[in-house]
Amino acid sequence: MKIIISSRVKDNIKDIHKYLSKYSMKNANKTIENIYLTIDSIKNYSYIVRYVLELSNKHYRERIYKNFRIIYYVSEKRKTIYILYIFSNKQNLNLFFTIHKKDFIKFLNQNFV
Repeated sequence: MKIIISSRVKDNIKDIHKYLSKYSMKNANKTIENIYLTIDSIKNYSYIVRYVLELSNKHYRERIYKNFRIIYYVSEKRKTIYILYIFSNKQNLNLFFTIHKKDFIKFLNQNFV
């Protein structure tokens, strides 16, 4: 399976790095490196991890790296894993998805309709 990382996730990773680098550039670089390694590992273990409890679709899965949740969608038909969101596990996921509901619908319509 191939992995496609959304532009939103790329921007969020840059923001994470910017925030962490205020305290330690070494830690910021290591965290970002490990986030990308975690994303890359999804190829091999896309269904072993839990699905997103707040969503009812089993194709939405998540990987946890430290205090970050990486939300992705597995398309068996396209043999592709779409990395959709990364955020702190301290955020309220229900509120997050309520705010981003339009983005989800747009994503699904662009890729699967």
